Amino acid sequence: FYSRFFGDGDPPPPPSKLLADLSLRMQCLQVLSSFAQVDTGAILRRVLTPEEGGDRTMTAHYAALFRDLCSDAVPGGRLKGTVMSPVSKRFLGNGMAQYASVSEIRALRSLLGRDGLGSVYLELGRLVKAKVASIGEFLAKNAVPLNELRQGQAGAALKGLDALLLDSVVIGNVIAIRRLSFEATREEHASKAPFVGALVSLTKAALNREDQTPALATFAHESCGFEDEAAHIDQLVKAAVAATPAAPWDLLPWAFAASFRADVWKATAYDPKNDVMQNNLHMWGPAMAQLFRCLPSKRGTSQAEAAPAEVHAETFLEASAALILAMKSATRPPTGRPLRSMCIFLKKFVAETGIVRR
Repeated sequence: FYSRFFGDGDPPPPPSKLLADLSLRMQCLQVLSSFAQVDTGAILRRVLTPEEGGDRTMTAHYAALFRDLCSDAVPGGRLKGTVMSPVSKRFLGNGMAQYASVSEIRALRSLLGRDGLGSVYLELGRLVKAKVASIGEFLAKNAVPLNELRQGQAGAALKGLDALLLDSVVIGNVIAIRRLSFEATREEHASKAPFVGALVSLTKAALNREDQTPALATFAHESCGFEDEAAHIDQLVKAAVAATPAAPWDLLPWAFAASFRADVWKATAYDPKNDVMQNNLHMWGPAMAQLFRCLPSKRGTSQAEAAPAEVHAETFLEASAALILAMKSATRPPTGRPLRSMCIFLKKFVAETGIVRR
């Protein structure tokens, strides 16, 4: 079974196809076990879980596939033309729709189980941590010109703007995969226990009171899935930012605003049919929103303490709008800069993130 579906160098099959084939084979094994002593549990553990099979397991193959999808579905990446479509709620292009969709991730969860899917997201967590650390290094290396930009000066050229955007798109891809998984899990729970969602909401509402019970708190937060729904915070991104406390995170809005000068934009165009940027650059938006929500609040300013994400987002929007208007009104507008696509991106950022007023 393993050799048939997981040949050397071949991509793994779609989870739904593999699940159907595995179910048929399990029925055959169950019939066989009635005539001979067969440990079906041991067979499954050897094929499915990393504890028994090392790297030669289904879990390892799918973990590598989703890691490569998130890493390579970037502008100029190996998976050129692969985009995350908010319209169809799946990744499109290069056959990725047969892996990264709500239905396929639901099948993957049934195939690998909770622990197996957890191993997949552990691999994605390492990827997010590396990219967040890279963004922190960018801020530290460019602290002087970013501070000059914050003070209204032209400042020196920033080094590594393209890499900053690519790292952000990778984080956005991971967030998209996790949201698809969260949606698949919620649909599965709703079909099996249709009133659990309402109970969780009631429990979380009760926790807003002063008399919080630890058991109820644990139940509510564990039931939230991958995100803190009240604040829309992805826990992977939050942990990665917390692991990089030395970075000058207060400069991040200015760094993202300056990213409109990056060369990546020269190859960017808006696709109205799928409501995406053709090189998947729109996934920069979800990553930016998550980073703004996860940044430590800046002490000393009551506004920043009350709503740090809104403060960061407003700073980014003001600086970005000023930069785009300056490019548009220049005597010699920069060639190859899709100013219309940039404006569309800003509108989508405001509409989709909900962390700043339009």
